[in-house]
Amino acid sequence: MSKELIKEVANQAPNTFGVYMMFQKENVIYVGKAKNLHKRLLQYTADNLPYRTKHMVSCVSLVRYTTVMQEFEALILEANLIKKHQPRYNILLKDDKSFPYIKISKNHEFPQLTKYRGKIITSDLYGPFADIASLKKVFSLLQKIFKIRTCSDSYFLNRKRPCIQFEIKRCSAPCTNYITKEEYKESVRQMEIFLKGKNTHLQNILNKQMSIYSQNLEYEKAAMVRDKLLAVKEVQNQSSSAYEKGNCDVIGISIINGTCCVEIFFYRGGQSYGSKKYFFQNLENVSENQILQNFLTLFYSTHIPPEKIMLPNTPVSKHDIEIAFFTLFKKQIKLQITPDNLLVKNANNNAALSLESKLNFTKYHNQFLQDIKNLFGLHFAPSKIELYDNSHIMGEHAVSAMVATTQEGIVKADCRIFVAQPIPNKAKGDDYHLLKVALLKRLESKIPLPNVIIVDGGLGHLNAAKEILKETDIFLVAMSKGKNRNSGQEKFHTLNQRPFTLPKDSSTMLYLQKLRDAVHNLAINAYRKRHNKALFASELDEIKILGKNRKRSLLLHFGSFENLLNADLKSITQVPGIGATLAQRILSSIKKLKKT
Repeated sequence: MSKELIKEVANQAPNTFGVYMMFQKENVIYVGKAKNLHKRLLQYTADNLPYRTKHMVSCVSLVRYTTVMQEFEALILEANLIKKHQPRYNILLKDDKSFPYIKISKNHEFPQLTKYRGKIITSDLYGPFADIASLKKVFSLLQKIFKIRTCSDSYFLNRKRPCIQFEIKRCSAPCTNYITKEEYKESVRQMEIFLKGKNTHLQNILNKQMSIYSQNLEYEKAAMVRDKLLAVKEVQNQSSSAYEKGNCDVIGISIINGTCCVEIFFYRGGQSYGSKKYFFQNLENVSENQILQNFLTLFYSTHIPPEKIMLPNTPVSKHDIEIAFFTLFKKQIKLQITPDNLLVKNANNNAALSLESKLNFTKYHNQFLQDIKNLFGLHFAPSKIELYDNSHIMGEHAVSAMVATTQEGIVKADCRIFVAQPIPNKAKGDDYHLLKVALLKRLESKIPLPNVIIVDGGLGHLNAAKEILKETDIFLVAMSKGKNRNSGQEKFHTLNQRPFTLPKDSSTMLYLQKLRDAVHNLAINAYRKRHNKALFASELDEIKILGKNRKRSLLLHFGSFENLLNADLKSITQVPGIGATLAQRILSSIKKLKKT
């Protein structure tokens, strides 16, 4: 039926550029682009389709298309629709959270240096960095060389003397006028030049500045500039010898039996900002050129590209990708096909090693899932297992935690913390009640359910889980520790087997212990977080007349509760959202607190 439906739509489609969406009921399952919509859609009605495509076509209940004037417009629209709908038959960047950047906040007379992760809404961002460790390394270097403040505006406004950052030579203390506004702004300007990779230009500026200070007999300032110059030269000497100037992304790719790894390396100003790996599956009939095209359009739909992107192979529609980038970013982005370049070879080699490691990792986890099938007499190897544990002390700040594992190992995005609200006449810390609440909340989630659930506990926990999950096909297991609560003596309880143990050195037991420890650590860390939050609740809670938002405003303005205690009426009225009457009441409350 689906082929007839697609053929009907294809016969109505024009012979022009466009983007089409295939639906299964209300869900978008595939987004594609075409130079000729009519011909492209007709291809899905052929008899010799690859298995994956044939399966997709059998699911289609609706096809929609949008025409565009040029192919680069189709590329942009396709990327945006894939990003929005996350169709399961498309190549997806599943781990595409935003990268960390270095940000220079210029909405203050003394700009602030910060770490940033989120939407790209300003031009004062430098990166991206592959991970926070790479960012911290450069961030520390910037503090050491340029001594730009990293403190919040409220902290800055309430300083009476320099903080520890000044003492360890990581800040120039603009908060206490140890540096003039003009000198500070010049340091910020030099830091921006450095971050843009224009080290030679920066060295010329510093040489000139040092000469001026020396001529004016300001030898202390000249010495400070000299130290800065030496630090910049040292960084330049340590820069990548293969790519010393400008900014560049280098992409490597490796494919084995339909599984692919694309690894992207970030170079900024000759320095390596690390790399990020992306894995894709079920690509048996997709070419390397097509994968590169899809990756480029998807990745750079959420990340700003540098001036140059180096590739091992030519992506499909290379020219149109460059036009699309120019349309989106208002600058020329060059796609260089340089398979013999040292950086590209290195990226390809790393992608190959990463893919081999990934395939071995998946093989290991698949074997574990097969062992679970045999252990509990299941009809098939589970594709997903979830483990549950509770954490509390005498019922206080009680939480439940869930860890999910698949052939990819522990899936962090699916792990959850559940908090149960106290119920009258219920004993605090009732483990069965906590587990039931967690499972009820889990059933309400949109995340696909597992095949197997393992709860930390005994028969009571197993029966509590059964009560909630009796309408599902989920296989239930309770994993309890032995009499001495030692690892290796765990008992396994199911609804259709007698309790049993496993040899403590068996691979299945060791893996289950590892998963049990993971969910236990997640639970106990969540408990500690709740406990500490209650223990170290803001002293502002003592001022009963304040709501949540006004407490936040006061803390942002004064920087600390101690500063608020020493505030006068005039300074309190300067806080946004606090008028003269409320300020007087706050001041009266503060005076009462001082007396207690």
